[in-house]
Amino acid sequence: MSDLSAATVVLVHGSWHGSWCWERVAPLLARHGLRVATIDLPSCGRDAAGLADLDGDIRAVRLLLQRLEGPVIVCAHSYGGAPVTAAAAGQAQVRRLIYLSAFMLDVGESCSAIVGGSLPSWCLVLNDGTFIIDPAAASGILYGDCDPLVCELAISRLVPQLMVTSAQAVDAAAWRTIPATYVVCTLDRAIPPTVQRRLASRANQSAELASSHSPFFSMPGAVASLIARCAA
Repeated sequence: MSDLSAATVVLVHGSWHGSWCWERVAPLLARHGLRVATIDLPSCGRDAAGLADLDGDIRAVRLLLQRLEGPVIVCAHSYGGAPVTAAAAGQAQVRRLIYLSAFMLDVGESCSAIVGGSLPSWCLVLNDGTFIIDPAAASGILYGDCDPLVCELAISRLVPQLMVTSAQAVDAAAWRTIPATYVVCTLDRAIPPTVQRRLASRANQSAELASSHSPFFSMPGAVASLIARCAA
């Protein structure tokens, strides 16, 4: 085994979620002998006045990475790919990036630009400068292959996110110097698989899961095994 077998896996959630979305994956990673660290991105929350923008998310992820000892693997989901892409740049302890249906941006790119420049119709823009997925659409868009009870609970835990984050560009691309794996979710209705495969062409290696946008709920074992293989 490589020295990554003793790595810490940092799990970074996407829009409207929190560290809670990894609750099925984290214990499985521990069974593989991997340490796990999660984060609640400061751009997501119920108090709009206290939310951060993309730069705030980048700082939060970078601070977490700098506190960790030993080799680190970072797995980012969806929007989480944006802050991770910038925050991991220059962090020598980060040995691999895993983009799970995530925005693997290049310098100067934003999430919204990658998917066409405007928010999809299933997003609700709120008066306080935040946005969130329409709860009526969330089941089909985010959790299409998830157990109905899991889906219902997840939707109840979603929170708004500062809307400016979707249009802000990154100023560094860690995947240009750190090996990266891209995981395409082939049944995804949030980030089209065609877009994911275009981003995956930037990675050193890629894989596919026959899942919706949220495989950490629908197939946590497969997600954990894939991450563990990256540490083998």
